Amino acid sequence: MLYLYHLKRRGSDESCVVIAPDTSSARTIAGLHAGGEGWQTWHISDSTSCECIGQALEETDRPALVCRSYRAG
Repeated sequence: MLYLYHLKRRGSDESCVVIAPDTSSARTIAGLHAGGEGWQTWHISDSTSCECIGQALEETDRPALVCRSYRAG
């Protein structure tokens, strides 16, 4: 089962939505698509929030980045 996760940098407008099976995977996917802030920002819970916002469609078969903020590098 895959879920939608919204990740947001604390104190910033930067955010993204990913499809992943769990929070850890969601943070990894966000980190892979990081801009100038660096991948580690998305892995540290003190730096980013990570909230499950729903279930992905049944036909979704792999984790992926859905969208990211326009401010990302």
